[in-house]
Amino acid sequence: AFCLLMLGDNSGALRVSEELLSVEPEENAVWYSKGCAERGLGLTNDSIASLRKALSLGKFGDPLDWAQLARSYGANDQHHNAWRALSEAVKLDPGSVDIAIERAVESIKEREHTRALNELHKAEEVHGRNALIEYNRGVVQQQLGHTSEACEAWRRALDVDPDLLAAESLLD
Repeated sequence: AFCLLMLGDNSGALRVSEELLSVEPEENAVWYSKGCAERGLGLTNDSIASLRKALSLGKFGDPLDWAQLARSYGANDQHHNAWRALSEAVKLDPGSVDIAIERAVESIKEREHTRALNELHKAEEVHGRNALIEYNRGVVQQQLGHTSEACEAWRRALDVDPDLLAAESLLD
């Protein structure tokens, strides 16, 4: 099932996972692959259920496992649950800038502006200057109605990565 996921064959991975579960219904790795395939097919409720079942059968020791669950929650507009799952991922891998930014983005989606700004600040302390940190800082400032601060953040993002089209388009 994992090989099929790596090849982008979510339907095949789901079929194989379901076949494996008929033989090994308590295998958390199979539930995990089923959840990943379901998310890839846009079946977010099913994906959440499968990933939560995988978690109930064995601890997620890899931060990417938590990130997968978070992405399923996020795709289902359950941003607080996504944030909680990403918080677990950050505990397992505090050095991942991607997970730190993804967690801040879930805070932004929840309109938890203070928390998002704190998370972006912590990410910057750990990882240094980063275009996506600045970009998302600008998004928070925009949501707060602080247009000049948002534009400043997007300019800083472009200083770090001149090809960041998302920031450039917001400055036009």
